[in-house]
Amino acid sequence: MPPVTAVTGTGNDGVLTVTGAWNLHTSVRGGRMCADASVYKVSALGAGDATLTTAPAAGCLAAGDEVLLINLQGRYPVPAMIANTGTYETLTVQTAAGSAVTFTTPKAHFYGDTLGMDDNINLQRVFL
Repeated sequence: MPPVTAVTGTGNDGVLTVTGAWNLHTSVRGGRMCADASVYKVSALGAGDATLTTAPAAGCLAAGDEVLLINLQGRYPVPAMIANTGTYETLTVQTAAGSAVTFTTPKAHFYGDTLGMDDNINLQRVFL
């Protein structure tokens, strides 16, 4: 099978050559200390910042990284708890220090389990 060429992103993460099974969420490559698409639990999400439950290891989340906010599930069958389902956007990290992350632009939507809330969410680094 020929290699897959990325059509988006900055290329900052370099070339990803996959042989066998690969999981961007858990697999580590080259000199990285963490997976390319690590997921972080968010304890608080503001318009332009996030507080993570646990601080990422050094170098795992940095200025210029692109992150994904997405709600894929909600909490069926309560209508108010599925209203944000399917909502997503990507943001660029301005700073990441300890468990505090700021974005270069404010978020545009809500992502939580509850209508108009940002409860029970994760932030995922996007492979660049």
